[in-house]
Amino acid sequence: MDESAQKATILVVDDQPADLALVRAYLQGSSRYVITTATDGNDALLKIARTSFDLVILDVEMPGRNGFDVCRFLRASRRRGTFLSCC
Repeated sequence: MDESAQKATILVVDDQPADLALVRAYLQGSSRYVITTATDGNDALLKIARTSFDLVILDVEMPGRNGFDVCRFLRASRRRGTFLSCC
């Protein structure tokens, strides 16, 4: 059986490389997660369109589409299994 099928999928979105690396490193400390990253709201929406995530961790302040824009899109689309955390 594929191990990733049992792991929670998490999308981490932040335009600051240091913050993105910090969150990714913290989450990779557990073998229970498959981590994907995006560097802005547009990149996040493209990845969300292709993959269903269990958790999306969003930076609020980003150029272009910010974290609130992505949250509004996800709420409006009523995607199942997607839980949001804005920081």
